Amino acid sequence: MKNDQRFGPFWIAVSCAAAIALLTPVWVHGARDRFGETVEVVTVEVPVQVVANGKPIRGLTAKSFEIVAGGKRQAITGFEVIDLAEIADDPSSTDLPLPARRHFLMLFDLSFSQPDGVVKARNAAKELVRDTLHSTDLVAVGTYSLNQGPKLVLGFTPDRDQLDTALDRLGLQQYNQRFSDPLGLVAAFDPLMRSASDVTTQNNTSGRLGIDVDGLFRQHLADLSVATARVAREEQIDRARAYTSSFEELAELLREVRGRKQVVLFSEGFDTTAILGSDSSARATENARAIERGEYWRVDSDERFGSGSTLAFLGRMLEAFRRADAVIQAVDVGGARTNTRAEIANETSGLITTTAGQGLVSRSENSLFVMADGTGGELYRNYNDLGQAISQLLDRTAVTYVLSFTPKKLPAADSFQRIQVKLKGAGRGARVHHRPGFYAPTPYRDQTALVRQLKAADLVLDTAEGGEIELTAWAVPNGRQAPGTQDGRSEVLLFLDIDGESLLQQQERDIARFRVFAYAIDDRGSVGDFMTQALTLDLNRVERTILAGNLAFFGRLHMPAGKYRLRIVVQDARSGRHGARTSRLMVPPPGTEGPVLAPPLFALTQDRGLLLNEDDSRQEAKEYPIQAGDTAFVARSQIVLDGGAVPVVVNAYASAAAQLEAWLEGPGGQRLERGVVIASALAADAGEALRAELTLDPSAIANGTYTLGMRVTDSGRTATQRVAVVVGAEDAKRR
Repeated sequence: MKNDQRFGPFWIAVSCAAAIALLTPVWVHGARDRFGETVEVVTVEVPVQVVANGKPIRGLTAKSFEIVAGGKRQAITGFEVIDLAEIADDPSSTDLPLPARRHFLMLFDLSFSQPDGVVKARNAAKELVRDTLHSTDLVAVGTYSLNQGPKLVLGFTPDRDQLDTALDRLGLQQYNQRFSDPLGLVAAFDPLMRSASDVTTQNNTSGRLGIDVDGLFRQHLADLSVATARVAREEQIDRARAYTSSFEELAELLREVRGRKQVVLFSEGFDTTAILGSDSSARATENARAIERGEYWRVDSDERFGSGSTLAFLGRMLEAFRRADAVIQAVDVGGARTNTRAEIANETSGLITTTAGQGLVSRSENSLFVMADGTGGELYRNYNDLGQAISQLLDRTAVTYVLSFTPKKLPAADSFQRIQVKLKGAGRGARVHHRPGFYAPTPYRDQTALVRQLKAADLVLDTAEGGEIELTAWAVPNGRQAPGTQDGRSEVLLFLDIDGESLLQQQERDIARFRVFAYAIDDRGSVGDFMTQALTLDLNRVERTILAGNLAFFGRLHMPAGKYRLRIVVQDARSGRHGARTSRLMVPPPGTEGPVLAPPLFALTQDRGLLLNEDDSRQEAKEYPIQAGDTAFVARSQIVLDGGAVPVVVNAYASAAAQLEAWLEGPGGQRLERGVVIASALAADAGEALRAELTLDPSAIANGTYTLGMRVTDSGRTATQRVAVVVGAEDAKRR
């Protein structure tokens, strides 16, 4: 994969600066005119798992379900069943709808975990990704630290090689000392787990005035210990609040990712005493005696009963995860803990009991249990066997029913509307797991950059075609080794024809900004190559040109030989409107013989369309590869002939001496004897292609819609291309 992302600006009435941002709308917008209001048609997708006795229930239909949203029964408009047991362990075996694909976020806590534990957890995660998860599962890698909060190292991807690299590069240098005391009043111990001795005046030596000096000194030390504990506890409360607040922000991001998210949290957890209170019987006795003596200043209610406000932070975080349809699977990287008999005698677990021989769960582990249990997940204490433990989760989620509906009433802005999925006729013991509800759509302009990135990643991985921006895409392996590479990568030419009218709809400013994404994913789920480009259009100069003849774009990919799913996305950077196309592509090794035919290229006449090149700083030649004098030739999905003859350039690759045929055919498939002429046969050009020139002459045929067909033949092997030709329709859509 290319390490650089092809940055470098240039300006030709269009300013381009390479950028990457990722998007996936659940909300489908349709607009009637350029400056009109957006009409929202909302489709809500509800992935559902139905389980009985830990096993998925198969064979259900749309009639088995009923959806209630906003208190009203909703009509199910879409239904699909995904059973991973019937799908080969190959991401290319089928195009799975994105909400049905399982999402796993491997999240490593760098602040509340010891380095050795995180290293072991990383290795366990690598085994889980490599050996246990289905290849169609999407996995992301993230870290958490007090300094930086949650940080996404790698977004949700099927690429196991990238995941392996991301796991190897976790920021171990970012670790903080666990539970450090910033004031330096205590060292190497947790004041919340230390009990002060009872103060007594017996057997003490009195001073000259009959005062119990030793007793006063002990009392002074006890008071100082209480004050110190309060300071340290306040620090821990601040950390706990920062932790829960950061995780709430993470949940807000995850809610934008379609489908149920399994957050595998590798951590030792934080001490819950600051939130839930102390369960030390010694401290309880000491507080009770202080109350009896009327010494209320020595009693810290937060120490005994916990911080109510911080507990509210925790509850809000858990609710955010539930609403995001995200489940925390907590993995204690501290391993099994054992407590001494004295500690066990003075403490009560309260939250968790464990099997004999493992001892009581620590206060830190309590936080992991609360987070997992509060979101419907599990707490795993022996992460060395993580794959086997999570295999039960994978079994339960192997069958997904994707239900879709259009809500009769949208919730108010920033409000949450609950969903209830009812099951009919599934038998006793069946449990339904589904997203709890949905939010009203957030305007694209109000979304954060990270939210846009996560949503765009979904769009690139999705299989849905179309969108508000209409485009056609061609990818052509030209048979040559990619320039500047030594690893056998082939060069693939990328042609886009973007409809001008749909591209420029709703542009309310003189400057329009768009993004182009091209990602090629191979059979193993690895990204063979990608290309991203930002386009900035000065509409005062180029609007009429684009509306009259579309926007053409050319780029290159450098890919190893293999089969690929090529995903092309064009996105409006301001509104989020987009268009998407997916195609299958076979890339042969460099030097492979056999004709490859590029799409026909039509002369770009003045004020009839705009041509942009990918800004690739590594390319030796910056110019568009198809150039005849001052005339550029561009790919078109449809050409309109409303004047004189139009020259056409045809390029064939990976062939030494191919023969070219070209013809026009009518709507019924009948070939015409006129309308297209081969002006020059295929011959080697200055580059590595065979080039021919055609002429389309509309004067010899009647007005109507035709198809231009072309075929090249070399040693019995053929390649074809077809494109629509409209004759005499001046008001036809120019695409």
